[in-house]
Amino acid sequence: MLKTLIVDDEKLVRSELRRLIDWESYHIEIIGEAENGRAALHFLEEHPDTDLMFSDLTMPGISGIEFLERVRKDYPKVRIVVMTMHQDFDFVQQALRLGAVDYITKTQIERQNFGSILKNLLKRLASLPGETCCETDELTVCVNLDPGQPFHKGDALQKLAENMWLLPTGEEPPAAPQIICLKMTGVFGQSFRQLTGQIKKYLNTRLFYLYKPECKCYFCQEGELLERPDERDQTAALMKGSEWLMQDKAFQEILQKIPEMRMTREELVVFLYQPYLFCASYLHLTPTDYFTQTENLTWWYQWVQWLKKLRSDTAACLCPQDSSVYSIHKAMDYIQTNYMKDISLSDILEIAAMSKSRFSQLFKEQTGLTFGDYLKQLRIQQAQKLLANTKISISSVGVQVGYPDDRNFRRIFLETTGYTPAHYRKKNQT
Repeated sequence: MLKTLIVDDEKLVRSELRRLIDWESYHIEIIGEAENGRAALHFLEEHPDTDLMFSDLTMPGISGIEFLERVRKDYPKVRIVVMTMHQDFDFVQQALRLGAVDYITKTQIERQNFGSILKNLLKRLASLPGETCCETDELTVCVNLDPGQPFHKGDALQKLAENMWLLPTGEEPPAAPQIICLKMTGVFGQSFRQLTGQIKKYLNTRLFYLYKPECKCYFCQEGELLERPDERDQTAALMKGSEWLMQDKAFQEILQKIPEMRMTREELVVFLYQPYLFCASYLHLTPTDYFTQTENLTWWYQWVQWLKKLRSDTAACLCPQDSSVYSIHKAMDYIQTNYMKDISLSDILEIAAMSKSRFSQLFKEQTGLTFGDYLKQLRIQQAQKLLANTKISISSVGVQVGYPDDRNFRRIFLETTGYTPAHYRKKNQT
């Protein structure tokens, strides 16, 4: 998408320009409006990623030519299309000399097919030096993940940037283990500069988590790289203490949440340092060992293998397999995996290989709850998530968390939370 600003002192003109066509169909996104040059400069200061600007240059305040000079100096990558009321060629030529890429009269906007004007504008942008634009909505890019390894490029590849090439339709990518293909969609109208920036961001965030040596082709769709809410604090809290080391479900939740945050490798190194220090105290490791162990972990799947070994080694120190604590955690894992089933205390005693009194004592020491309260709390927590994040019926929620009797489910939910399921859903539905 070309991020675009509309600048005009008449609100009616700005509204009409927005209304004329379906901008998204031309892969243009209107990200803002400004009523004069000063407001536009302030907008550009807050949105330096703006690509295109439609601007009237006969507005009150800062003069049109001065405004153009400021934009050219401070925001050289912004492409400006001048809008005028009449064919003042001297004025237009001066604007073009200052860097405007095109001009249109406001009468053209009213009388002609504005879509054809945009198509011509996109072609003009594509012909600008250094600002070649994508003329199709889909294309394939070959990326060399290991620049130190030579390979035969052939004549078919068109260089896009360092270690990146466009692959023409119907051509086969180079047969080299370090070469991958990115199938890009939604790129019509993007400059090659924008495209390479998007690819670099994809490599550092999404591909870092997706990459597997056996997979040579990946798909990158428009909008896939939008920023996600930062949940580092919540995920870091899950890795405090020993729960993630002892409980499989807690560990699997962490392995799911980390890729969702799309941290870069460098951010991940910082993020996992504190959990490592907790483990290091049991494994007689030093802080320096952390950087030695992780310096060659290039992709997320390698980090997962490292985390699993770190967890396994630490858990063996915390809780040997022949210990009673290990048996309690084994029982807890079973409950967390099978809470939706009809679990009885006798089932758990068999798994833990303990007497009822011994199990009850140790289980409460570890969890602070009895077996029955622990199971009920887990089921109600899962019910709360389903009520807040789905639209399935309340009775179906009860069945999914282990309460097939609808009346019994509603009663227990009310006793536990202080709300009926319907009230809780209304209050928390996202």
